[in-house]
Amino acid sequence: MERALLKIEKAVVDEINSGVPPPNAPSTIKAKNSSKTLVDSGEMRNHVDHKITGEGMLLRGEVGFFDEKNAEKAQWNEYGTRDKAEFIDEMDAEKAQLDEHDTQGWHIPPRPFLRPAYDKSSENAIDEMVEEVFAQVEKELGW
Repeated sequence: MERALLKIEKAVVDEINSGVPPPNAPSTIKAKNSSKTLVDSGEMRNHVDHKITGEGMLLRGEVGFFDEKNAEKAQWNEYGTRDKAEFIDEMDAEKAQLDEHDTQGWHIPPRPFLRPAYDKSSENAIDEMVEEVFAQVEKELGW
């Protein structure tokens, strides 16, 4: 399972590095001095991780972001965000204590990278995991 999760984890990082469309807005490119989508400082990409929970036959593997800050960034990029005007229409800006600087650049278009990475890598990772289980069973049974 560890190897399978590492393959999926690598696929997520590769997807982030691939420059998922659509391209950044000109204002975003200017602000971060790069046209690379999904990567500003590399913090989100560097926090892709996996974990295994449970024991015995009840193991569960997960790949994703397990710290709140990067999980939130990943969600914004995977699904996109609403634009500033839509948010301010729903919420009184004074109550929310928002100023123009706080709401600049709020709209992030969807740039799915988790689901495509999983779709591209999971079948192969699962097949490899099944092969390993059978190899261990054969070894134990002396086949």
